[in-house]
Amino acid sequence: MRKQCACIALSVFAALPALAQDKAWQHCVGLRAGSVGVIPLSYSLSAFHEAQSNRNLAIRSALEFTSGKEWAIYGGDMGYMIDVRRVGAAIDFIYYTSPKRPIGTGFFLVAGIGAHHFYLEDIGGCNDPLFPYDQVPINLRDRQTAASLALGAGFTGKKFGFELKGYMSNQDSPVAEGIGRNWIQTSMLFRFPMLGQQKNESIREANYRAKKNAEKIAKEIEAQESVPQHKIGLRLGGVNGFAGGGGSIFYEHQFDRHWAIRPAIELTKGSEEYDDIPYGSRRAVDVDRVGFAVDCLYYVSKCWKDGTKFYLLAGLGAHQIDMRDEQFLIGAEGIGYTECSGLSPALSLGFGYCFNRFIGIEYKHTFSALNSHFYDETVGRNWDQFMLNFRVPLAGHHK
Repeated sequence: MRKQCACIALSVFAALPALAQDKAWQHCVGLRAGSVGVIPLSYSLSAFHEAQSNRNLAIRSALEFTSGKEWAIYGGDMGYMIDVRRVGAAIDFIYYTSPKRPIGTGFFLVAGIGAHHFYLEDIGGCNDPLFPYDQVPINLRDRQTAASLALGAGFTGKKFGFELKGYMSNQDSPVAEGIGRNWIQTSMLFRFPMLGQQKNESIREANYRAKKNAEKIAKEIEAQESVPQHKIGLRLGGVNGFAGGGGSIFYEHQFDRHWAIRPAIELTKGSEEYDDIPYGSRRAVDVDRVGFAVDCLYYVSKCWKDGTKFYLLAGLGAHQIDMRDEQFLIGAEGIGYTECSGLSPALSLGFGYCFNRFIGIEYKHTFSALNSHFYDETVGRNWDQFMLNFRVPLAGHHK
């Protein structure tokens, strides 16, 4: 009986290329790769040819291989693993449930028949007749060919997909009480059009693509119409790795899909340290900055709404920077501090992400041209900010 089932499955497998010659069918080839069982101790690999009709039906012929360790039960309650390998051929009949998606895509159901050659090896133990209380290792091996039935489901696009498939076979090996007889495969699908096949687009696929393009255009138009052209906001966060704090009040003007300009008043307060080499010590300096900056923002996303998602920024500004050494000095005029201040132009670069029209995050680094009077002339010159952005669209200002 087992040999008859195997012959039937192989006969159907050999006849499939003739069944799929009709011009109404589309053809593709591909690979399925994944794991066997709930615990992925075994892997599976399959090469297949799929013929798809415009009536949501498909026939898939495949060569299949699995290898690895699978769980067995010893004595009714103790689990251990055995080696199981399978090589076989299978025919799957596939039904794609969506009548509107492109042919051969979307959610699908699958049922199939096949024949597999099983190789099983159990490294277990048995009682030695001369020493009945000792366990000695022994290898149990068996080879069988058996017919199989498969049921499953999955979801796929034109090139990639996912499939869950369960197999039931009539393999009856005595090794490990018949373990490996039935198995579950979880696989990723990779499909490619057959070489030489005409790539004419069917009417159904053209309609689906036109519908998706129309939905995308409508979504972009709706997004553009809902974008507030004018916004005001507040930025708060840390300066130089949260060694200080800062804030900004800004106005943002959205020009089009990608570009916006943002003038702002900025304020930061904090301290920085530098190496005072002549005295061999670290010196702390209080740094206060107040200034005006104009940032140019570029929103990267093609499908946007309200000036959101990832963006880049670059800006120019001018800042009044006041610094004072925390360590006092004793001189002819009494006790005092080393101080330095100046107005300096600045360049800013950064990036950010707006989760919605109201809240976002931003990193911004500012380079200034200030030269300080301290031993380290770069102290206080440049700074970075990691900020939270809070924005409010101005009422009545929409495109």
